Amino acid sequence: MKSSSFQTVSVPIQNKLFSLTQMPIKPQINQVNQRYFVVCSSPLKIKDKFVGELSVAHDISREQTMFLAMVQRAPRLIKC
Repeated sequence: MKSSSFQTVSVPIQNKLFSLTQMPIKPQINQVNQRYFVVCSSPLKIKDKFVGELSVAHDISREQTMFLAMVQRAPRLIKC
């Protein structure tokens, strides 16, 4: 099942995200083309019965781009 917000991501990026077959349990940031996604995966159990794998990918491109810009500017702003 895909969320409605996933439809805003281009098909090539969707395919790349689905190709990440070994998604980590601990969330991590992956860059796909010029976009950044937090991805993680976990076994999905209902009443102690394994029913599948739950994978989550959240687009954080805007936030990550702002963060990287701040980090790159930081050494110029800090004077010792």
